[in-house]
Amino acid sequence: MLEGTPFFKQLKKHINLTSIELNGIESTLKSLAPYDKVIISFHRSNETPWKSASFSTDEIALIKAIGAYHQVILDVFVKPYALMDFKELESIEAVVVSYQNSVESQEISADMLAGLKSIKGKLPVSISTRFPSGFWNFSSFKKQN
Repeated sequence: MLEGTPFFKQLKKHINLTSIELNGIESTLKSLAPYDKVIISFHRSNETPWKSASFSTDEIALIKAIGAYHQVILDVFVKPYALMDFKELESIEAVVVSYQNSVESQEISADMLAGLKSIKGKLPVSISTRFPSGFWNFSSFKKQN
């Protein structure tokens, strides 16, 4: 999660949050060792709908590795189809599809994760056997002091 994003700034207002530098799987896991819960936000450009929103194989491997050791909420600011690259998402606790990478979308998504706004949507497509089309089940992080 990038400290400079509207998502991070908004979420930090409501929960105790730390941003880490991503430097490969081993280094990232070492940086995350003190934490039980991890929020991963995945952002791509809003410039054009034709620009690829897919995850790279390195990004998928990193997210799965983090999920193996931590409770992960994956918030993607792209269409849900990008998640199909994962094949299975057993190691992910929750997925939030925020679609747009706009300031407004990032701030609203942060408020939902903090429990300030309700999450009402359902997945429009199946992204894995764990998260089929129509799936909805989410508990927000509690404010941590």
